[in-house]
Amino acid sequence: MSIYQPSSRPSIWYLAYLTTAVIGFLANTGAGHQFFWNESAYLTDSVHFIGNALAFGFAVQFSRVFLKTEMLMPRADYLLKLLMIMSATGGISFILGYRDFSAQILMLTVLSLSIMPLFGLWVWKVLERTEARWYVAAWSVWSVAVVILLCRIIGLIEMNDYAIWAARMGLLLESVLLGMALVDQVNELRKDKFTAEEKLIEYLGESNAVLEQRVALRTQELEQAREAAEAMAETDALTGVGNRRHFINRGEEMIKQARRVGYPLSLLMFDIDHFKKINDGAP
Repeated sequence: MSIYQPSSRPSIWYLAYLTTAVIGFLANTGAGHQFFWNESAYLTDSVHFIGNALAFGFAVQFSRVFLKTEMLMPRADYLLKLLMIMSATGGISFILGYRDFSAQILMLTVLSLSIMPLFGLWVWKVLERTEARWYVAAWSVWSVAVVILLCRIIGLIEMNDYAIWAARMGLLLESVLLGMALVDQVNELRKDKFTAEEKLIEYLGESNAVLEQRVALRTQELEQAREAAEAMAETDALTGVGNRRHFINRGEEMIKQARRVGYPLSLLMFDIDHFKKINDGAP
């Protein structure tokens, strides 16, 4: 389940990483020199270092945005920033002419990136963000490729074409799996969006029903209050019988009704002696 909305689009950093990773792959395999920059000795010599340095930096930045480490894992985010500095240092060192130091710092960066699956595993299992599973798979492939590289360096694996291409294809597979992680995250965000919209519609429907119920109740109360006010206006407070206004209103209604149906109308009046005493509340 996704729990945040990214503040920076991870797709931008993924495309930057994928582009530089492909350039680095072309440089590592010699295809770049053979088909693209064969007339430039500088590019043939420098793309391998600078392209890989950029790819490492973009990969780490993608991880920071994808995993939202600055918000969710601030301590891990410091380490990722350090890896970005190492990657930038490797590229700048080569540009300044420190080729050996650049190679050493970039190799150290490659080895350090092997801890990336741990960050993804934490987000996947602890924070329950399922899209991180592809991230873990991607960087696990990277770690396997790094192990193969180390075994080649220390002589545990024979230096042959199979070992070389296993490491190279592992890095390409890592790029593909990161793309799948990005797609999975987009799907999770879309799913969260639909769920939020459904809950909002449901909430608005419930709120509208409650509001209509309150309006109906208030209308009923107002109608009852109006009827009570009219009754009070036409009733004598002391005797509880209709007053002069009541007599006039009912009389007008009965006259109109008699005229409408053509029936005769009679009026009978009584005169009560000494009613003033009763009206004044005298004993």
